[in-house]
Amino acid sequence: MRNLTPSLVAIHRDLAADDDARRRIDAMMEHIRCDDVREVDDAGLVTLCRERWQQIPRWGTLTAAAHDPDIVFNRFRLDDSPEERARRLALYPELGERALNGYGSVTWRDDGNIRKTEGAVCTSAWELHSIHGCVFRCAYCTFGGIINIAANVEQQIRPARRVDGAQHLPDALQVG
Repeated sequence: MRNLTPSLVAIHRDLAADDDARRRIDAMMEHIRCDDVREVDDAGLVTLCRERWQQIPRWGTLTAAAHDPDIVFNRFRLDDSPEERARRLALYPELGERALNGYGSVTWRDDGNIRKTEGAVCTSAWELHSIHGCVFRCAYCTFGGIINIAANVEQQIRPARRVDGAQHLPDALQVG
């Protein structure tokens, strides 16, 4: 594994009681060299969005970076009720960028419908995302500046079941 050198690592406070997530974070931190490691809550993430990530540089616009992107160890929020989700989305709109709000880990890739006209054989599919962001510096890339890692992957995997054309994802995984 490549060692990373972000200037900031933020760990969401909600992960403190999750032993699996903490072990995962500890294992990754063995490969992360950073002097500024902070525990944050949602309000702390909003502050970081305003202070550091309002204008997130995209890799394709940078000629060279002295450090890797900032890293946020976050959590999936698949257990939120529709009311709690609506409340958080209204209260913390800044966290929508890069799924810092904990939502958006499940998306529908509609390639099957989009690419049929191109003669492609791609199929539509549900995608499960645990990381938003990247450390590579591809010139064409729209990512950069921040990597959001959902450390509580068990939360995403537990409710998942076989999904085929006749079934839908469990309510806990719906992205709505």
